[in-house]
Amino acid sequence: VDTGFQGASAYLSVRYDDLSVIGWNDRISSFQGQAGNGGTFFEHIYGGGFAYGFNAYQQVSYVGDAYNDRFSSVRPR
Repeated sequence: VDTGFQGASAYLSVRYDDLSVIGWNDRISSFQGQAGNGGTFFEHIYGGGFAYGFNAYQQVSYVGDAYNDRFSSVRPR
């Protein structure tokens, strides 16, 4: 668990139907929404499973125990 924006980081500005292609499958504990970009993380590849929406500029220092290290795809707005 890398809460508080600690650990490795990546800038995700495009849709990834499978975060494993960039080494980020099931590795996200915290994140910051970028300017003008909200979006949705998903539990499974290709937008399957639960959805976790976020807004531009949103800062989430910990996604919570239910979501920690469980995102497998992302779709920015």
